[in-house]
Amino acid sequence: MKKSFKALIIITSFLAVSCSNFGEEKDFNGVQLYYTPEITSSQVDKLGAFLIEGEFADGEEKTVQITKKDSIYEFRMVIKEDFVIDSAMENIFRLFGQELSENVFNYSKVDLHACDAFLNTTKVFPMFNFGKSKTFTGIKLYYSPDFTENEIKLLGDYLVTSGFSNEKGEILVQILKGVNGIEFKMVAAEGAEQIAENVLAFSEVATELSKNVFNNEHVDFHTCDDYFNTVMVFPMTSK
Repeated sequence: MKKSFKALIIITSFLAVSCSNFGEEKDFNGVQLYYTPEITSSQVDKLGAFLIEGEFADGEEKTVQITKKDSIYEFRMVIKEDFVIDSAMENIFRLFGQELSENVFNYSKVDLHACDAFLNTTKVFPMFNFGKSKTFTGIKLYYSPDFTENEIKLLGDYLVTSGFSNEKGEILVQILKGVNGIEFKMVAAEGAEQIAENVLAFSEVATELSKNVFNNEHVDFHTCDDYFNTVMVFPMTSK
């Protein structure tokens, strides 16, 4: 979470001139937060607490606005005028939208808007949609609506009891249903797919998940980057 916060801190600017057209205003440790009537006071406070917890609200002056158009929340940020948004920063924006959706807005869609000094949108970044999430002893599991809560609990419990988690930090995984069957996706260190012993291990994990969790359905193990983009696919070793 803090990865996206820290990147955004560097590029967010402060709106020196207040304007009633931006909505009501609250301050959260240096963050000037405007909000429109579509946003409840409890949502504003929850958002502010989240920004403080993630150290986006770090005492430095910044201006943001939260509003809602139809069913989509818009988190709008005043960006420094000379900052160029490259593909890496675009991913950070989209990840931040996912985090706001998950932690503040109950998995509703959130678009992040880069704005000029007058809160006019210069570019819109749709959130990554990793799905809902549950945590199981060091494993954060994202899942699509294709799976029942019972299936997710069975998967999470199996990953814990089989020793999939470790003490080095939280493991991020995602489960989806694809064209060829079930996709078990894991955020892996760069180059993990090139280590010989991992090749067999990843395929074996897919095989065991098929056997013990998914009633012998086909399962592929995907190593992924930080945004669940597939780097390499390891099919299960046998039915």
